[in-house]
Amino acid sequence: MSRTTIHRNFATREELAATVLADDVTRIEQHAAGLLDRPDGVVELLDLVLDMQPGRGGGPPPRWSGRAGQG
Repeated sequence: MSRTTIHRNFATREELAATVLADDVTRIEQHAAGLLDRPDGVVELLDLVLDMQPGRGGGPPPRWSGRAGQG
């Protein structure tokens, strides 16, 4: 995502971070709701949360890494 696109959609970095965080929390809550009856649900939920962290092998790349070249 280019800086122009970011600035067009978000007034500040804080607004962008808040939006990403809200999306991540929603994703976690929805996934947790589907795991309520599973005995290993907490393990799977923790795996999801850990995979969402930047730099972790199994998850998607970070959506926002600050300046180019810094991750």
